[in-house]
Amino acid sequence: LLKRWHELKIIALTNLDQLTYLRSMKEAGAIGYLLKNSSLQEIEKAIGAATSGKEYWLGKDSIRESMQEHNRPLLTRREIEVLKLIVDGLTNPEIADKLFVSTSTVDSHRKNLISKLQVKNTAALVRTALDQKLI
Repeated sequence: LLKRWHELKIIALTNLDQLTYLRSMKEAGAIGYLLKNSSLQEIEKAIGAATSGKEYWLGKDSIRESMQEHNRPLLTRREIEVLKLIVDGLTNPEIADKLFVSTSTVDSHRKNLISKLQVKNTAALVRTALDQKLI
C-alpha cells in the first residue's frame, strides 16, 4: 500500500497480545499499533498522532494492562501457534513434528495454555479459545 500511496498512514490493530509482531509492523510501514479493544481515547490519540505525522505505539505495559482489564490471557506467539493446532485436532506428537520441537515442549505449551486460560482440560481449552476468539 505504501508503495502506491506514500502519504498513507497505517495504524496496526490486533486483538491478541502480539508484541512479537510489533517490530515487523513498524518495519512494514505502520506508524501506530493498537489493540482492537482499545478505548476510544486511545484510538483518537493514535489517529491524531498519525494525521500529524507522528507515531503512536501502545507500549508493552499498556497492552498488558488492556488485556488484563478485558480478562484476556497473555499468550506468546508460540502458544498461539500451538493453540491453533490443538483446535485443529492435532495430537502433541503431530504438533511437535509440525513445529520442529519435542513432544515434551508441546506438552509444556499445552499445560501453560491450560493454566493461563484457567481451564481443566484440552476440551475446555478449545472451547475457551473459540469463545474468547483467541485464534
